[in-house]
Formats: sequence, structure tokens, C-alpha cells
Amino acid sequence: MNEKRELLVRMFLDVQEKFDLLCEPLTSEEHRIQPISEASPPWWSVMHTGWFYARNILMEMGEYLPLDLKYDVLRNSY
Repeated sequence: MNEKRELLVRMFLDVQEKFDLLCEPLTSEEHRIQPISEASPPWWSVMHTGWFYARNILMEMGEYLPLDLKYDVLRNSY
């Protein structure tokens, strides 16, 4: 792995780990709740972060697989 890619992967995994820690005390049901209209439910935020990483980092680096495109609707669903 080149240094830039390694740094980006590490940064993404750090963000995902922070999401995991924030969501750890939540029950399965609480992951689905939208607390207020201005905020998304936790499950969406985790998926959207994965989508953002894939589309805006991996794709720009030429490492986004055609198979990944079929999951865009899941990762970026509103």
C-alpha cells in the first residue's frame, strides 16, 4: 500500500471506530430511531460514511470496483 492510501484507510477506520464507540450503548432498536428531523439515525450515519469513503476516496484513487456501484443505493439512501 502506498503511504497516501494507507493514511486514508487509517483515517477512515478511525472514524468508523468512533462510530462504533458512540453506538455501543445503543440497542438494535435505538440504531433505527431518528432522534430529530435534523439528524439521521445512527445506522444511516455509519453506512453513509462508508459510502462517502468509497465514492470520494477509493473512486478517486481508481480503486472502486464495478461491483461496489450496486451498493451505492444502500450506502447513500435517504
